Amino acid sequence: MTTLQTTVDAMLPGEGRPTAAAHTAPAVSAKTWLAVIGATLLAFMAVLNFQIVNASLADIQGGIGAGIDDGGWISTSYLIAEIVVIPLSGWLASVFSIGIYLLTNAFLFLVFSAACALAQDLPQMIALRAVQGFSGGVLIPLAFTLIITLLPKAKQPIGLALFAISATLARAIGPTIGGYLTEIWGWEYIFLCQRRAGRDHDRHALRLIGSKTDEAVAVARRRLARHRHHGDRTRGAADRAGRGQQG
Repeated sequence: MTTLQTTVDAMLPGEGRPTAAAHTAPAVSAKTWLAVIGATLLAFMAVLNFQIVNASLADIQGGIGAGIDDGGWISTSYLIAEIVVIPLSGWLASVFSIGIYLLTNAFLFLVFSAACALAQDLPQMIALRAVQGFSGGVLIPLAFTLIITLLPKAKQPIGLALFAISATLARAIGPTIGGYLTEIWGWEYIFLCQRRAGRDHDRHALRLIGSKTDEAVAVARRRLARHRHHGDRTRGAADRAGRGQQG
């Protein structure tokens, strides 16, 4: 047993002993924080969209000539599309890369948000809301992924707190914003306001996301490969030590 423990300790020189690196959190650049905040704001807009539409369903139904019983599909189609695409986001991001996939869906989310304001009847609105839900549902899990990928462990609680605050705030203020916009300017502006707010945001923050995510994913994969290689070496040393004791 002593030989086995000595061998494992030799393979893991820093195990169980604090080092200076363990107490020194790596610095996070301003670009990384901007990328994280930009992704969090995108998730905020995706959650906010569902809430502000619910507050204005009666006006939307009257504007497109939908009945009382049919108007619920305007929100349901968006929610169902989000539920379907969220489990697929991890696989699709690995296929297209996180940066490209996030940028594309952020652009499509704003485009279909503006298209919903131009819908003329209920079938058009349901179809556009479903497509918007497919693009908006991607923004929520990828924002969480970027926080875990870009930030070191010491800074991840801050990023997760921002994510939680944005999701909670969107649910809290969504009905108020939706009712205000509908009362003052009309129901179309609950869709147009997101396009206007997201246009300048996409131009600056999303450029940082695209430049940082692929690099961060590559670093994370290299770390995982080194961890697996290190684990294989440790298990091999333990097996050899065990066979030596038995001999």
